[in-house]
Amino acid sequence: AVTGGLRASGPQPSRTIAAAITHDGVAVARASARSAENQTTPIRFSLTPKKVGWIQGALEIDPDDYERDNIRPITFYIPAETRVAVWAPDPTVFSLVNLLLGATVNDSLATLRLDRIESVTDLQEISRGRYEVALIAGPWPESIAADPILSPYVENGGGLIILGEAAASLAPTILNLGGGTVSNQVGRVGSNTPVTTFGDADEGHPIFSGLYTDTSNRERQLEQPPIFSYVSYTKGLGTESTLLSAQNGDPLLQEIPFGAGTTLLYTTSLNPSWSQLAYHGISLPMLHRSIQYATGSPVVTLQGWTVGEPVTFQVQGSQADETIRIEHEEGDVILPDVRTLMGTRQVNWRDGPSLPGRYTVLAGNTKLFETTAIESAQESNLTFTPPEDAATILSGRLQQPVAGIRIEDTVEKTVASLEATRSGIEIWHLFVMLALLALGAESVVARSMED
Repeated sequence: AVTGGLRASGPQPSRTIAAAITHDGVAVARASARSAENQTTPIRFSLTPKKVGWIQGALEIDPDDYERDNIRPITFYIPAETRVAVWAPDPTVFSLVNLLLGATVNDSLATLRLDRIESVTDLQEISRGRYEVALIAGPWPESIAADPILSPYVENGGGLIILGEAAASLAPTILNLGGGTVSNQVGRVGSNTPVTTFGDADEGHPIFSGLYTDTSNRERQLEQPPIFSYVSYTKGLGTESTLLSAQNGDPLLQEIPFGAGTTLLYTTSLNPSWSQLAYHGISLPMLHRSIQYATGSPVVTLQGWTVGEPVTFQVQGSQADETIRIEHEEGDVILPDVRTLMGTRQVNWRDGPSLPGRYTVLAGNTKLFETTAIESAQESNLTFTPPEDAATILSGRLQQPVAGIRIEDTVEKTVASLEATRSGIEIWHLFVMLALLALGAESVVARSMED
């Protein structure tokens, strides 16, 4: 799914605008939307690409009075399949996981293939590199040791996600993975009385970026799913971090890096007897992003940039000592400001792109993503602005006087008007120069008086 926006500027009647996504000059998807004056109308396309990776194309509308903005370059990403092994002995839990991971999430780059592990023997497949992510959503069987399977898997770059039901049975493995201690269970499984809900989260982390909402009293918070039970967890001495805590401060989601991989430990569960998380909208992006984050792939929201506007995004999966750079298709290279916060890198390009076109973002020699920058919709607004207002706007933008001139009937009158305007500006410069000289003279006199 690809979403764009159509904006109609200036006074004009509402009309239906046809658009298409093209690749190599061929239309691969079509849609239409009804425009409204000075409003941006979303337009959505569905397409089935025939290859994976970064694909360049264009968004085109039917010809109109201003041809310059009828074609916008776009870049989108078609990911390779991410294989996820799911150990969920409880059919209800597996059904919820399958339902959530089978849904479409707008900002997810992952195409997921879920394999349900149904036998103890098949658990051995996790350690053989067949899966990018292993999701353990039930007690680990006592008949097979977990550590020889999961520890090498994570150390070699695998992503491990542990839900609450599995935490107690995997407590020794969590310790060996550099984590802390799993202890008693808080609350009662199957109870209808919540013991807590979501508290603070790391809003800058890719899993939670953009998931906060503004409440009626202007506070920002996450959804508040009731939690009936969770396991108590104490942080270890390693480099782990708490991504989500309960209202009482206990960890609900812990990130534990180990070797080349990462473990995400949820201390509660999707199981309805543990919490109502699965019935709240936040569970869908949380689980999808957790899968993508655990693979070590960059977690970014693929949105186009606008010329002249600041750019901010987070990336994960690049080493701390690798230089983040942004390259324009014509060769310009930008080194933006970068901060590292709890395993993610916050990238700020304060000036934003100065040129439209395609940009590639790299960490060292590794491509993180591609995107495109387009001119602001204001550049397409052909509504007339009175000269006096235009001069005021330009003066504010340029931080210096801008004077309007009147085009007279004859060349001589126009030249005279230009010379008068220029003289006024030169006199203004003269006054500024005299003021600076007077200030300097005053400084010299004051200093000689002190001597």
